[in-house]
Amino acid sequence: MKTQNKTIVLVGFMGVGKTTIGKKVAKALDLTFNDSDKLVEEKVGLTVKEIFDVHGEIYFRGLEEAMILSCLSEDQPQVLALGGGAFINDRIREVCIEKGDAIFLKISWEEWKKRADDLRPTRPLLQKNSEDEIHTLFEARQQLYSQAPTTIVTDNLTIEEIVEAIQQR
Repeated sequence: MKTQNKTIVLVGFMGVGKTTIGKKVAKALDLTFNDSDKLVEEKVGLTVKEIFDVHGEIYFRGLEEAMILSCLSEDQPQVLALGGGAFINDRIREVCIEKGDAIFLKISWEEWKKRADDLRPTRPLLQKNSEDEIHTLFEARQQLYSQAPTTIVTDNLTIEEIVEAIQQR
């Protein structure tokens, strides 16, 4: 296995498993794990849903960008799971590709829909949009996520198989 000298940045739609997989990859590679949503929550003292409700999405996105850019400016490699909307930001996407090892965890719409009900209570975008609107968002984001240099199709893979694929690339 090669030495990890860049931060592994996991991108993909909400609910694909970036946090779960990221924690396992970090443990396997003996790296620190960070989740951009959790970093913002810790800074503000509110959940992502509460931040959206109280301060709005623009406020959240500004903090999110600052946290991600800070993580990517650190000298020590780590594993960083991005919130589903973070990679849409041009600056974040460019820096993740340039300074990080960006990996798109790709899930099909059909597979994602199986997880949607479990995600709804904590995901602001799922609460305020119809299935058609979410599908449109899903498709639009796929185009941006696919700019990551590495893509791993997660359908039909176990968490352990995805972790192994990340370690072996």
